[in-house]
Amino acid sequence: MRALATALTLALPLQATAQPDMVNPPLQLLRAGIICPHDTLGSQPAPDTEAGEIGLLAPGVTIRLQQSRVPAKLGMGFGIQSQLAPGTAPRDLRIVVTHPPMGDKGLTRQSWRFTPSDSEPYLSVFTFEFPYEMVLGTWTMEVHDGEDILLRRSFDIVPEEEERLAVAICEGDEAIT
Repeated sequence: MRALATALTLALPLQATAQPDMVNPPLQLLRAGIICPHDTLGSQPAPDTEAGEIGLLAPGVTIRLQQSRVPAKLGMGFGIQSQLAPGTAPRDLRIVVTHPPMGDKGLTRQSWRFTPSDSEPYLSVFTFEFPYEMVLGTWTMEVHDGEDILLRRSFDIVPEEEERLAVAICEGDEAIT
């Protein structure tokens, strides 16, 4: 019981500082959730990431399950699909992903730029490509316009066995016995 009380006491400051999910104009959130393993079509430089680049998604990649609990499994990921409101001029925005410390540097923040439009949705994804990336805990994906935060979605990364249904769906087996 003492260990439980200590754990709860230590967790309270983290809960108190968590920021709520939100979306502000001119950005529209279309979907958020789990991305099943997918192919990429090369990469582009992203110096503010652990790898120094981000993968370019192959056509057809989509959010398969709209939920915030994500299994920590190689190849799986999570993301947000957003679009600018009709009539909004394209603009340079930044995706910012915050997470528990990972990698040799203990990195807790990664970001990359993108330019959405009002005519086509944009899918922002974080995929678990390496074992060191599969850090359990709360991960947050934000869209920044300069100093303004237009969108924020949090995801809980959990052990694979806690989200067996999501894993089975991604592996093509929608029925679990």
